[in-house]
Amino acid sequence: MGAIRDQFRWKKLKLQDDNASDFYLSCWQRNRMAMPMLCIRLVLFAGCLGILLSSMLLPERIIYIDYWALYLTQWGLLMNLITTGMATAVSAVAYFKGPIDATFGLPWYIRLFWGCYCISVPVAFHITVFYYSFVMASMDEFEEYDLNPVLDVFTHGVNSIIMFLLLFTSNISVYFVQFLFPFAFMVIYMVFTIIYYYAGGTNPFGDRFIYLALDWGEPITATATVFISAGVVTSLYIVVVLMTVLRNLLSRKLKNDNLYIIS
Repeated sequence: MGAIRDQFRWKKLKLQDDNASDFYLSCWQRNRMAMPMLCIRLVLFAGCLGILLSSMLLPERIIYIDYWALYLTQWGLLMNLITTGMATAVSAVAYFKGPIDATFGLPWYIRLFWGCYCISVPVAFHITVFYYSFVMASMDEFEEYDLNPVLDVFTHGVNSIIMFLLLFTSNISVYFVQFLFPFAFMVIYMVFTIIYYYAGGTNPFGDRFIYLALDWGEPITATATVFISAGVVTSLYIVVVLMTVLRNLLSRKLKNDNLYIIS
């Protein structure tokens, strides 16, 4: 019951933990070496960096570079890059300077990493669900959306795979009450779209909306999209919590059976 109560303790929003090693060791390893996770996180960071740069600099994208920051996908890609970068930095500190001490609380950079992690993992999953459920279908109505199919898969699909791998290989705990972090992130984006609309902003093709499903010229449709997105991101955060619980149960079982993914 204590574990269940922990999921709803408001103090978890302070992002404090007694064990800093959870943020640079894998739940799948039996040793205390930071190198394995440092290598894994470097690969994930490189993947996020490659996807983000491709979304900006490929020939069919660079002509619309002024509009790059309009889309939730790009906000998510940037959060993925920041999170995997912070993960790599935390592992690098542990590798080059030794175990991180949390006697007087977690260092600020681990707390920042933890907060970014709580946002980026469910938001990445949300972007995948939202795009393939709502956005992709509406793009068929507009011939000007000439998408690069490979880049499209990487920015809206592989991004979720990378964040799942970060979750799967880590030993970081998440708590249900921390769903307020990704929820706040989504609220900030919603407010941005409203301000952008009423300021007269357009998408790269001159339309008054960023996403057709989030067209504030049709407030009922846009409001419905907001409520659906709020429900989806909350549901996906619950999925992230359950994934974390299952990961921990499986890793403990393997350790009890003397089976290790990382020795």
